[in-house]
Amino acid sequence: YPVMQTKDNPNFYLKHAFDQSYSSYGVPYMQENCDIGISDNLVLYGHHMNNGSMFADLTKYRSLSFYRQNPTLEFSTLYKKSTYKVYAVFVLNASKSDDNNYIYNISRKSFANDEDFESWSGEAYERSLINTGVDVNKDDNIITLVTCVYDFDDARLVVMARETRKDEDASVDTSAAKANPSPRYPKRWYDDRGLDFPFD
Repeated sequence: YPVMQTKDNPNFYLKHAFDQSYSSYGVPYMQENCDIGISDNLVLYGHHMNNGSMFADLTKYRSLSFYRQNPTLEFSTLYKKSTYKVYAVFVLNASKSDDNNYIYNISRKSFANDEDFESWSGEAYERSLINTGVDVNKDDNIITLVTCVYDFDDARLVVMARETRKDEDASVDTSAAKANPSPRYPKRWYDDRGLDFPFD
């Protein structure tokens, strides 16, 4: 799919096609404050359509077997074609009220130091449904893909991946990847299932 962006009307392509005509499918679009070639974290949104189009396939990353078969993503711009290695997949809340007045900030683009980045990326690993074994550091270029899921109202599925580094093999050894036995979900997820929230 093409990826669109508008700075003055950020959610325009949520309900508009590539030619700007109205469409319930929309088209994948980039967060308004991201800049190709400048931002270290490109955040892309797309609908989860029932017919499997747009970003619906992202939900398949909840399956370890799907991840093992598809550990990388490709994203092309006018400047280059890049392969990204998936390092985290998780369910996120869009409303603060669903997680003790907190939303994990998936769109951060700047960090005070290595420790600040490690704290931020560490939360993605803690939340991830799959322990991928793929590392990420402050100097990496990240792509963050977001779509709706139906674990609870306004739930989102997030797939985070980092660009293959210079002189790094683009393939991923997925043999050691495994399901995370206790990923962190938003508090609403536990409440809806009558479970205690284990992260207070």
